[in-house]
Amino acid sequence: MRPACPEDAVMTASIFTRPVTAITDVVDTLTRDMALARIGSQRYREPTPFPCHKRTSFKDEVLAGQLYLALRAHLPLSRGGHEVQMIGDSFRLYEYPTGGACPSHKDARRIISSPHNPGVRLRSELSILLYLTAPQEGGETMIVVPALHPFNPSCVEMVLGWPPVPLSVLAFDQDLEHSAEASIVWAEAIMQRKDMKRVLRTEAYYPVDVVVPSSHAPGPLPSRCITRVGL
Repeated sequence: MRPACPEDAVMTASIFTRPVTAITDVVDTLTRDMALARIGSQRYREPTPFPCHKRTSFKDEVLAGQLYLALRAHLPLSRGGHEVQMIGDSFRLYEYPTGGACPSHKDARRIISSPHNPGVRLRSELSILLYLTAPQEGGETMIVVPALHPFNPSCVEMVLGWPPVPLSVLAFDQDLEHSAEASIVWAEAIMQRKDMKRVLRTEAYYPVDVVVPSSHAPGPLPSRCITRVGL
């Protein structure tokens, strides 16, 4: 039996009633190859807080524009009815060797002026993960949707898992904690430099909204999601 909610419980605020969106069959292999060609070519270096993977950081306006055209019709509207305005052109490309994982964390938001209308402020609201290649086992992205979130109105947190399917995209509210499960790559694949998990990360930007709690009904779970309740 699920525990009763305390009387003073407060619904978590979010600008999305569907904070996790899985997208397949919209990103082409050309976009993937453009991203993979960037491995090792980063324009600036920064230490990674998680030594269990490699990271390449770069800026690419062309790649951002291609992703925007592919994803804009599939990303959710904000509660204020706004569509996504742009995909950020600052990318991080992660490579996970066998055993590579990432502990639970939240992504930082950014506020910028719109490049097309400097009087409009945009804020990164969704983290965008584009899976480029996949390990033979493991590597799922795990997202924690807290209790009393518009997407999860119960008093028990929900954990969603998404496998690293190549060319699929996972978009999720940047307020949500997430982690990456360990990747498993067999020895013969390591020798052939194949089957390593590689994922490209950026953000989706929306006009700045005033966020208020909402009782809107949650949207459907993405297909192929693994739902774990009460962990």
